[in-house]
Amino acid sequence: MAITDKKTGVWGLDQVYNKINQGSIWTNNRSGLLMAWGNFWGRTPTYLFSSPTQVPGTTWVKARGGGNSTLAIQTDGSLWSWGTGGNGRLGQNSVADSPYPPVQVGTDTTWDKISMGSGFGSSIKTDGTLWVWGKNEGGQLGQNEQHGDNGHSSPVQIPGTTWSHLICDGYAMMATKTDNTLWAWGRNASGELGHNNRNWYSSPVQIPGTSWSGPLGNCNKSFFCIRTDGTLWSWGENQYGKLGINDGTEYSSPKQIPGTNWSNFGAGGGGNWQMRALKTDGTLWTWGRNNDGQLGLTDRVDRSSPTQIPGTWTTFGAAQYSCAGIKTGGTLWIWGGNDYGQLAQNDTAYRSSPTQVPGIYSDVGAVWDVNGGAYFAVINE
Repeated sequence: MAITDKKTGVWGLDQVYNKINQGSIWTNNRSGLLMAWGNFWGRTPTYLFSSPTQVPGTTWVKARGGGNSTLAIQTDGSLWSWGTGGNGRLGQNSVADSPYPPVQVGTDTTWDKISMGSGFGSSIKTDGTLWVWGKNEGGQLGQNEQHGDNGHSSPVQIPGTTWSHLICDGYAMMATKTDNTLWAWGRNASGELGHNNRNWYSSPVQIPGTSWSGPLGNCNKSFFCIRTDGTLWSWGENQYGKLGINDGTEYSSPKQIPGTNWSNFGAGGGGNWQMRALKTDGTLWTWGRNNDGQLGLTDRVDRSSPTQIPGTWTTFGAAQYSCAGIKTGGTLWIWGGNDYGQLAQNDTAYRSSPTQVPGIYSDVGAVWDVNGGAYFAVINE
């Protein structure tokens, strides 16, 4: 680590942060650090951090979470988990909690994509196979088993070898295959499976069409998917207009959200009744509930159709009532509810517009829980 222009004397913390953000105080290769803050389940003696705190290890590439538990992948393809272990949600062949530090899931090193729902986890490996574990209350593990408490505490495979994208909701799951088909299964109380009914399914069932390219998104009993033509579609529960189609009606089959050139959704689940998505031009759009300013639009007004947040963005992650996003250049910005310091501002004040977190970042994920959630970011300074 080389200091390039440090002045003599004592530096204040704000001066150090400013120099880091300018890229002029240090040159280093610290990529792979995983930072966490907010209601960080599993860290003792206290769980609450209002500024970024490092998770052990220096080779992390992504972290995703839900329901008080977290999954993360390292550069060697190994999968790690920590947090609450009820119903085997950590995939460690146990129902015990794994509070801290992270514990490896098995010995395999081909894990690639990850997602977590409420009490269950999932991952696609580099060979295109799809694996699930944890709670199975809605049949969301896709094992053709009667839904209930018959979960699995270690990864089990869902048939097929061409899975490409995945997303978990509370008790349901959706995934695409390389042939651009879309499949959904699990709980279906609000039509969130997109099958034009309210039937629950314990194994994957195809949603009509062969142009579902993904990526995928979810928002508490609602699902979203991007098609090959860049159009964005949504279905399921529609409280606060979270389906983005300018009404509050619940739909059990896909409906198009206005606009084209949609490209991605932010990582993270939970997301109580608000949604965010990116376009290919780097613009970030948000809609749904806004009681804590979580839409980042400088107010607390709900919106039932996409509204743009200023700036050019590369990725973002959402937790309950809060959001974090990375702009071009790697700066991290955060907004919304802040009861547990999840905005990483060393306070608990709410913010209805993006506020910068010091440092340069490459990826942001979120873990959420009933108490407000915690954000995770992989530093790439």
